[in-house]
Amino acid sequence: MLNSFKHYIRLNLSDVKNLPDMLVKKSWEFYKVKIVNPIIKLRYDDVSNYWGCPIDGVTNWGGRKIDLPINYKGYIGTIQMTVDASESEYKPGPKQWQPSACEFLFNNWSNKVGFIGFHSGTGCPGNVFGEYKVDIGFYFFLQDFPKLQKINTLNSFKVNV
Repeated sequence: MLNSFKHYIRLNLSDVKNLPDMLVKKSWEFYKVKIVNPIIKLRYDDVSNYWGCPIDGVTNWGGRKIDLPINYKGYIGTIQMTVDASESEYKPGPKQWQPSACEFLFNNWSNKVGFIGFHSGTGCPGNVFGEYKVDIGFYFFLQDFPKLQKINTLNSFKVNV
């Protein structure tokens, strides 16, 4: 399962600067969904694990469990993008249930379509028909992205370079 397309970005991303292009290319390749003009702003930080956690991590709502971590290293920021429905081959289900673009692209739970490892805020705007632009906060944990983690570790050892 680790080599499936749902894990592709998290297993292959080695520089956060490449995330917008990788998201565009792999969304089309794997899901036939055309992403237009992604703007991703991220900062490296301690990311709260109140709502989400790394794949092998734990959540700790409100830091109530003093023996568990209250954050993990990772990236937090915003993503803005549009899904171009006229170009996309993906056709969502019945009108009464149409997943948001974030639900489609960012797979918080493994039974959904999308890329595992990303977490978005609640109530993600934007739908798969492109009628509403995606504009939401999202985050991901460094330990879920092994190549990115390796580069960050190597860079942390560089002094005066």
